[in-house]
Amino acid sequence: MVVGASGFLGRHVGAALERRGHQVLEASRSGLAGSQLDVTDAQRCESLIADAAPDVVINLAGAGVTAGSASDDEMARANREGPANLASASVAAGARLVHVASSTEPLP
Repeated sequence: MVVGASGFLGRHVGAALERRGHQVLEASRSGLAGSQLDVTDAQRCESLIADAAPDVVINLAGAGVTAGSASDDEMARANREGPANLASASVAAGARLVHVASSTEPLP
């Protein structure tokens, strides 16, 4: 499962995994890439990951500091709560979590 699949990294990681023959479930906040998932919604993270039963969850989701993209509160929630929610849901489903974070996306 690739979370943040509609972002720059997510699009490329998902495509690379598919080229290598992996079945990829994509999830993104917008739902434009696969399933809709707000990583700050712990219950939705749990249900989506439990239902999909992936071997691996790759988290590429995050809120950035580009002009007008997110308030400090939204950024903090997405970049703190999101990974925690995905980690809990992944453990509960028996999936491994790969979390990727950018050093250019600071926590407020």
